[in-house]
Amino acid sequence: MYSIGEVSEKTGVTVRTLHYYDEIGLLKPTKDPKSRHRMYTDEDIFTLHKIISLKNLGMNLKQIRGILNKERIDLTVKKTLELEKEIISRKIKQMEKSINVIDRILDLLEEEGEVDSAILMSLVRSLQTEDEQKKWMKKYVDEQFVDSLFQLMKDEKIHMDKMFLQFAQKVKQLYGRPVDDKEVQTMVGNYLESSLQLFETEQVQSFKLTSEQVDFDELDRFAPSPFTKAEEKWLEEAFEYYFSKK
Repeated sequence: MYSIGEVSEKTGVTVRTLHYYDEIGLLKPTKDPKSRHRMYTDEDIFTLHKIISLKNLGMNLKQIRGILNKERIDLTVKKTLELEKEIISRKIKQMEKSINVIDRILDLLEEEGEVDSAILMSLVRSLQTEDEQKKWMKKYVDEQFVDSLFQLMKDEKIHMDKMFLQFAQKVKQLYGRPVDDKEVQTMVGNYLESSLQLFETEQVQSFKLTSEQVDFDELDRFAPSPFTKAEEKWLEEAFEYYFSKK
């Protein structure tokens, strides 16, 4: 027989957790008749190891209780395990995506040093929802174009992230100047030129042809703008002025 402290030391499960398992009836040890201390048998420890193993598979205590009550593993347990596998796989995918986003942000911060918080948070959200943005674009643009665009974005991600960041920071810096200001127009021209260099002309036209029908409010949920409404209006006027001179 083992005391609760010995079981905790042998298994790594805290005394508090063992108390809780006893309270809910998941693992009920024998009580010493004299001291009333909890005492565990080898069979109790074996059961505890099963609980630990099932928890590590991602199961909750209700699911674990159901399995412990079965003498043999059946199809119900198999389905539960398959579901947990799917959940864990999704979590792993999400964690890998999060690591990728963190790496990209770290690269930008290392290059830029200091970044406006609104711009950074907008970029983070945009990076986190790239899959949703891809689905959104496929509603309006040829699927092959979207796939090639996102492959390009994957290959050129550091350059594109940096380009967007520098442009957004420049907008914040120049906002309020007349839209025909030389530096404002240079900013617009440089950004358009850099963007268009990444895409083939027919691909850009493919998107322009359907731009009037696009639900940009839906896109804003996936990739929120780093600009205020006033900044967006000013930037739109700056682009309009730029194109009026072409």
